[in-house]
Amino acid sequence: MRLLLPLCIILAIPVLGCAQFQYFGPGSYGSVKTTSKWGIPYDDGNFQAAKPKTIARGMRRLGLLEAPQRDRRHYLSYPQADMAESIDKAYDGALAAFTDCGGALADKARAVDPTKYFLLVEPTIWQTSASPTGWAAGETIPSAKLIRVVNYYFSESLHQLQWLPDLVLWEQMNHIAIETGVNGEYGSSPKWPCDGGPH
Repeated sequence: MRLLLPLCIILAIPVLGCAQFQYFGPGSYGSVKTTSKWGIPYDDGNFQAAKPKTIARGMRRLGLLEAPQRDRRHYLSYPQADMAESIDKAYDGALAAFTDCGGALADKARAVDPTKYFLLVEPTIWQTSASPTGWAAGETIPSAKLIRVVNYYFSESLHQLQWLPDLVLWEQMNHIAIETGVNGEYGSSPKWPCDGGPH
């Protein structure tokens, strides 16, 4: 799970008074798609159809936050990105992290069915009890077979970008870890996932 702390929490403003910024608007849901390579089901919120006015508002926000140019370029590239390809590429990377370990863990990872988890792209970060900060930009929920990721969010408090390609990779690694019995998540041990538990 990718965690972040929004500015309203840092300043101790009540959460209800802190609306999280939606860089591509609220989205339009209800269109389930599947990726071409792995067949991963997802609903991308149709954020790529964001209107120029919405994009301009997002750029103004990034300017006010003094976001790095690289992060602004990522923002502008989002509407042109192939979502299915981005999701498949992230799964490729997640799977490779496990198969590179070799042995039984690699075999278990290859046996994981990527179509069993639904991927939902969110318009902004959300509150969750699973996070020590109370907020997340990505979350894997095994009981619901659900992966949630924000499309794009620039954290005011951390001055850090959270965006779909990185978040999907992270959460797909969590998905494979859960299904293979590996403890922790990326960065939780020196050679994770290879040293993450039962193989």
